[in-house]
Amino acid sequence: MALAFKDISPQAPVHILVIPKEPIPKLADAGDQHQALLGHLLLTVKRVGLSPELKKKGYALLCVSYVRSD
Repeated sequence: MALAFKDISPQAPVHILVIPKEPIPKLADAGDQHQALLGHLLLTVKRVGLSPELKKKGYALLCVSYVRSD
């Protein structure tokens, strides 16, 4: 349901993207039918956060909700 991978152009020492396999262009476009997917994304972030490089210092969760125009 989700993919997690290191960003190829990181903005932080550790920058991991977690994205849904099912495209949702913007969070504002999510509906009740996406409830399980959105919960799964948060639990995936939690699992990624248990990695040794993040577990010690913690992590920030950022949710971006826009469609790129380029």
